[in-house]
Amino acid sequence: MRTETIERNVYQFDELSDRAKDNVRCVFSEYHWMDEAINTLNAFADAVGIKIIDYSIDCGCSARSYVKWEGKPSGRFISTDLSGYCMDYEITTEWNKSRDVDAAISTLLNEIERDYEHQMSDEYLSEHCECNEYEFTEDGSLI
Repeated sequence: MRTETIERNVYQFDELSDRAKDNVRCVFSEYHWMDEAINTLNAFADAVGIKIIDYSIDCGCSARSYVKWEGKPSGRFISTDLSGYCMDYEITTEWNKSRDVDAAISTLLNEIERDYEHQMSDEYLSEHCECNEYEFTEDGSLI
């Protein structure tokens, strides 16, 4: 057996090239809050008396997302606290203003897209990596 010592340069997110930062984005490309967003959608459906029968959510493009539902919405005012997640406010505010299920769901999908875009921003990734003490190789691979 033999032992080798390998030296390598270690980088913080802010020190990476644009190409390496794109590699980091691939590592962190899953939307952190998807479970909470789905919980908000389901809590909204329960609150207005509909059933979600199918959905597909594309965090990067709300225009490619859809939510299919059935039932007759109650039309009543609902509380802004559905599941405890911040998106509750967005979907319920739109519902309470318009009483339109599709408009409320569209608002939620747009907010997911906006939040995901922020999650992929240099500003967010820099803070996220710094707080978690992540370090990278020159090509953006997580060490």
